[in-house]
Amino acid sequence: LICYVQIYDEYIAAVHADETASDKMLPLKRSIVEKDMPPVAGRLKWSEEMRKRFHPAVKKLRRIKLQKALDRPLGELVFVKNKEMLDLLQLHDETLFNEWAKDVADISTANLENPLLVRDPKTKLLTVNFSPQLVAVLREVKYLSMRDADKYPIPDKVKEIYANDD
Repeated sequence: LICYVQIYDEYIAAVHADETASDKMLPLKRSIVEKDMPPVAGRLKWSEEMRKRFHPAVKKLRRIKLQKALDRPLGELVFVKNKEMLDLLQLHDETLFNEWAKDVADISTANLENPLLVRDPKTKLLTVNFSPQLVAVLREVKYLSMRDADKYPIPDKVKEIYANDD
């Protein structure tokens, strides 16, 4: 049980220490799925995986607790740390998504107003002027739309832009 408390303390400290805790907290490398995902969707996926990682262990401890084989003070501390970790992950998710959602419609609209083709004044060649920011927004929307729409409501303007992604 002391091991569980230490693990929770390390994870909680890492989340408090740095906003990019998803890179620091996993003892193993981030999964390929997360690495290939855009930043917001990847970090939300990481958070979900963290919840899944602790759920079976806590479930087993609750069963032991019911059998009264668990040391009360230390056992209770594990459950307190688990709740603290889940609350911290929830706050992480909400903050991350809200920060992304507050500016994403403006960024998307601004980038769509730029001309698609621009002529280089020196060479007179036409180049495509498709914003990397807009590509990033469209990737985020793609992955976020696969998640719980009630939990992560994508702004309507951005949904509209994604629907017209041709």
